[in-house]
Amino acid sequence: MITFVFLNPETKKPLTRIQRSFKTACKNADIEGLRLQDLRHSFATRLVKKGFDIETVRDLLEHYSVTVTQRYTNSTDERKKEAVEALSKKAEVSDKMVTEENQSKLIH
Repeated sequence: MITFVFLNPETKKPLTRIQRSFKTACKNADIEGLRLQDLRHSFATRLVKKGFDIETVRDLLEHYSVTVTQRYTNSTDERKKEAVEALSKKAEVSDKMVTEENQSKLIH
C-alpha cells in the first residue's frame, strides 16, 4: 500500500504531482535554488553515511542499477576525514604491536 506524504488540504486526496507545491513551499520558507531532486541526493548520501549498503539505497530510490545510485551519493569532507582517521587508528594499534625486537628484524 502506498502512503502519500502530501495531500490536498481541501479534498484530502493525494497530490501525485507535487512540483508546484514544492516550489510554493520553498518560496514560503524563503529557500532559493532547492530542487526536488536535491532531496533524493540528500536521502541517499545520509543513508550511506549511516552505514547502509549501496544495494539497499538503490532499492529505496528504485534505481535500475547501482551505477545510477552512486551518482546520488556524495562523499563529504567530514566523511573522508573519518575514513583516514579510522585507518590511522588501526595503524597505531599495529605499530604498538611491533616490538623493538621485531623492528630490528624488519629493518635488517
